[in-house]
Amino acid sequence: MREEAGANMLRHREQQGFTLIELVIVVIILGLLAAAAVPRFVDVRDDAEDASVEGIAGGYASAVSLVRAQWELEGGNSGGIVYSGNGFGVDPDTGYPTGGSPNSNNQDTQIDDSDCVYMMENLLQSAPTVTNNFGNISETRLFGKVVGRSEADGGDQCFYYLSSTIVNQGAAPNDDSIGSGLIYTARTGSVVVFQN
Repeated sequence: MREEAGANMLRHREQQGFTLIELVIVVIILGLLAAAAVPRFVDVRDDAEDASVEGIAGGYASAVSLVRAQWELEGGNSGGIVYSGNGFGVDPDTGYPTGGSPNSNNQDTQIDDSDCVYMMENLLQSAPTVTNNFGNISETRLFGKVVGRSEADGGDQCFYYLSSTIVNQGAAPNDDSIGSGLIYTARTGSVVVFQN
């Protein structure tokens, strides 16, 4: 009879489940794991945006260098060049692309917003979508615009903002203090990434 009572008691203990202390310990462990993992997942979007900008900038810089190399091979032709099937105006002194076809006097040192869009769309194969119309920013990957600088500062620059990172969606940005993106300086051919 004692054996039966012992077996019944064992069966009863097996069916009880977890004690309150065991459950509290499991909840604490899960909480600690979540506290360690959540910050990593929060930064994933920012890291992805940074990597996206750096990838676009790397491709853009390579394409700019190829246009410059072609300009050199053609003997420094200030009348523009054809690269990857598209016509580009170039800076007559440096050979870096300045946009679409050169103007009538073959001096294409001034660029505008449409030149920035043209270069992004035509320098890269499978280029990201880009607009210079702030009203269409939600439909494109990049917002591109020219920021005029003095010749002493390197001349006109194309600013390309990753649309999803522009903090102030109510007004178009006009420098690198908003969002993340890249800057192309047409006079020097430099491509610089900015991240905010």
